[in-house]
Amino acid sequence: MSRHFRNNFKDYETGDERVFEEKKEKIVELIRKYVELIVENTKPRKNERNRRGDLYVGDAGIAFMFTKLHQFDPNLVRNALELGKLYIESAKKNLSSKPCAFLCGNAGIFAVSAVVNHLNGQKSAEKADIDTYLESLPKCLDPKFGDDDNTGDEFLVGRAGFLSGMYYINEEIDENCIENDKILELCNFMLNSGRNFSSEQQLDIPLMYQWHGKKYLGAAHGISAILFTLLRSSWFSKSTENDEFSNISHTKLADIKNSIDYLLRFQAADGNFPTKFDSDDKHLVHWCHGSPGFIILYAKAYLVFKEKSYLEACVRCADNIWHQGLLLKGPGICHGIAGNGYAFLLMFRLTNNPKYLHRAHKFAEFLETDDFKRHSRTPDRPFSLFEGIAGTVCFLIDLMTPEKAAFPFMNVF
Repeated sequence: MSRHFRNNFKDYETGDERVFEEKKEKIVELIRKYVELIVENTKPRKNERNRRGDLYVGDAGIAFMFTKLHQFDPNLVRNALELGKLYIESAKKNLSSKPCAFLCGNAGIFAVSAVVNHLNGQKSAEKADIDTYLESLPKCLDPKFGDDDNTGDEFLVGRAGFLSGMYYINEEIDENCIENDKILELCNFMLNSGRNFSSEQQLDIPLMYQWHGKKYLGAAHGISAILFTLLRSSWFSKSTENDEFSNISHTKLADIKNSIDYLLRFQAADGNFPTKFDSDDKHLVHWCHGSPGFIILYAKAYLVFKEKSYLEACVRCADNIWHQGLLLKGPGICHGIAGNGYAFLLMFRLTNNPKYLHRAHKFAEFLETDDFKRHSRTPDRPFSLFEGIAGTVCFLIDLMTPEKAAFPFMNVF
């Protein structure tokens, strides 16, 4: 059974880039249309309870979208920042039992709330949100965290997501907002967790992790996003172009880099990756499982290590997404067309090749085709950040500013 639409678009030809600017007006119209649908169908009502508050499919994700709209152009959607405040306050009324979970729990809610309060100039509220966020750090550093269902290190509810939230707060508010020592403490814990599990399983790869007892590879639950979050740390900072990495020991560096290299052997000829370490299942072309998540890891690895093999892996991923990435699952960023379109925006920033911007525009264009409207599936949460059109709005904003584009909470640059 096919999981994607056939891509009938022509690939880039020299001169195609002249139409990029002409498309901006249509993209703006589409953004406003989607935002109107989101507000019409999800706007919080006074004293309303029992909504999802999280980033993944809840009110915090929509609040994040509104912060992105405000930062792009405060006049594009009227009262974007006020709406962001409304949605994040609704999210904080619907907290879950997962204080450390970034995408699917409370941590992401307080991270976005801190940014909303920062943009509103509410310093005391901003600080309170960050303090609440950091209250969960000791729980992440508890060796028993995640033991009940083996979810301790992954991105949606585990340490990698919490670490990404720390990066997000520092990017959006102040680079010294969360102390580097706290970030590296969590990095060290995640590194040792991967070492221990790989040793227990007697694997050749230096680092490996589990989710519900399975060795997943993709960005949502697997090692690719975990390694990416480690690469974002100050371990890989250089004071000059020719310096060695002076902030990380040789053994840590070797374990991270050798794990990245080991994973390259899993890339298929078509550019995709399997879902699990011990599986040949390579049919999912999603951010959560497959090449759209792996391209983020290898783009970062290329920027850090400057090795051609990583860029070549990215090119293969991008070609795989071009051919098989117009997903039937819908418009979202986790397992939808907008998420796959982000891979082309990443490649455009990485290479400055207009072919990739062309491909991103074509994926956006497909969202308005009759074929997509008739045959795509409706997500469970059709207006949300990761499953629905709130994430699509973020992709469309980045399509108009490709020089700053980044998949939400996974900035490679």
